[in-house]
Amino acid sequence: MADHSPITLKKIAEKAGLAVSTVSYALRNSPQVSRATCLKVQSLARELGYRPNTRVAGLMSHIRQAHSRQAIETIAFIWVDCDRLRSQQTHFFQLLIFGARKRADQIGYKLQEFWLEDPGMSPRRIRDILLAQGITGIIFSAATMHDSINLGIDLSPFASAVIGSTSWTPECHRTAHDHYGGLMECLSQLSQTGIERPAAIIDPSVNERCRRSYEAAFNTFAPQPTPSRYLRLTRWRDGEEMVGWLRSLKTDGLIINSYRYLGEELVKRLQSEMGLPIVSLYLRPNDPDMWGIDQCYDQIAANAVDLVAGQLNNNEYGTPTFPHVLHFSGRWAHSGNLTGDVEALEE
Repeated sequence: MADHSPITLKKIAEKAGLAVSTVSYALRNSPQVSRATCLKVQSLARELGYRPNTRVAGLMSHIRQAHSRQAIETIAFIWVDCDRLRSQQTHFFQLLIFGARKRADQIGYKLQEFWLEDPGMSPRRIRDILLAQGITGIIFSAATMHDSINLGIDLSPFASAVIGSTSWTPECHRTAHDHYGGLMECLSQLSQTGIERPAAIIDPSVNERCRRSYEAAFNTFAPQPTPSRYLRLTRWRDGEEMVGWLRSLKTDGLIINSYRYLGEELVKRLQSEMGLPIVSLYLRPNDPDMWGIDQCYDQIAANAVDLVAGQLNNNEYGTPTFPHVLHFSGRWAHSGNLTGDVEALEE
């Protein structure tokens, strides 16, 4: 009589001549088992018709998250192109580490920071340190100085995620701001106040890092017949040149990628001389009396932790075949309602 009983890990182990624990690790691509063994076991499991019990897998994931504080697992937070001082004094970077650390603590993980720009540090050196310490989860910080990143190291032993839109080789799972949606929201808000000929001045390096999402959104959704005429993606010689360009367009509203990019003097001049309403794609707490997009990078960083924790709980390591990309639109806000004290976000 044919055996119709379910295929279990024990049956696969007997057939493969391996321990049940080894089969379990192999089916989840654990780095504790060689790649050859993983492939052998997975092939045998498919041949036998093995199907995992998703409810049991979910229970095991819950048990792993409920480990005691003594057995807490560490996730590495690697600062890619930012030194220690800048990571501790810049509001954007403070948001990242605050959001990531808060979420890690909520779900039972500890965060440990590493800086690629530390003396004597390199991607290979950090990789060796992580392996020596048994750290298999990595979050890479948002890169603000490069359009693309290639660390040139093997990530197969790690569960990883990237913050931000910068292009990575190889591509990892990532969480990022929805720059396209942010510019659409600015256009929508200006339209609601009667603006018909908005212009946009975007830092070209930012536009490249976000994969030209700002440029694409403006050229697609700006209300004028030829939006590209109203979009500035190159730097100007001086304020006179910019004012002359805006006057020639007879624009009645302006989108900027940040207050810092134009500078206080020029922003005030545009507001006083031309009466232009100005909105920012990246709103910060110290921007004076301005509306725009709060990109909420603390929440974006928190979701990067979730991406890594999910991989760790499922024993998924290495670069993914189909990377997950989570985009978050942020929120329309006034600078006066934002706090410069990151810790105040706890309240």
